[in-house]
Amino acid sequence: VYKRQYQRRVRANGLVFEFSGTKPPEFTLQQATLYLEGQEFWSAVNHIYDASFIDDIKSAFYPFNLIPNRMSKKFFRKNETKVVGQIHFCTGLKKETQVSQTTIQGVLRKLIVNGDPVVILKVIYSNKKATKRRGILFQKEITASQVLNTIKPDYPLKEKFQTW
Repeated sequence: VYKRQYQRRVRANGLVFEFSGTKPPEFTLQQATLYLEGQEFWSAVNHIYDASFIDDIKSAFYPFNLIPNRMSKKFFRKNETKVVGQIHFCTGLKKETQVSQTTIQGVLRKLIVNGDPVVILKVIYSNKKATKRRGILFQKEITASQVLNTIKPDYPLKEKFQTW
């Protein structure tokens, strides 16, 4: 169960979602996948971008595999209960695609203009042992305005992010 996650600005590219929490000592994971959910969110995205562009992105990248390029499974060590980690998104870490802060902020502003819809970030995990286990690692509802507010220079993290 996760107690806290928040976003922060890193370098000049992408976003980093930091998280911390506790887990059972025996818990490990082999794979984690990020889903973006919410009807209003996808309606806004479809309003902003051409449907064929969205289909191309979804077919090539979605859902987003997090391990090994965006998140390390080493954050979930066996026999440890404390978890502190990061999810890198478009930062260029491990040769992942880089997206500039300017581009990200532009997309966030377009979402805000189109109603600032809630998006549910849902991370699903799996363990590939004798019996494959799947479950929700964590999920969080956020809006583009909340993310934008966390990446402005010298802007304090909103309280909501400090209590995930």
